[in-house]
Amino acid sequence: MGCQNVVGDAPLNANLNAQIAKYKSDLDPLRFYPIVSFGLAYNFPIR
Repeated sequence: MGCQNVVGDAPLNANLNAQIAKYKSDLDPLRFYPIVSFGLAYNFPIR
């Protein structure tokens, strides 16, 4: 098995496009996520 040109390989391109579409649909719910921030501060009494 060696290197070969895959530009014209229709089944490979179809499988690749199907996998890309699957990844996009799997990650679609993660497109929007809430940003939560929490802060805490304390002031030391210095004269």
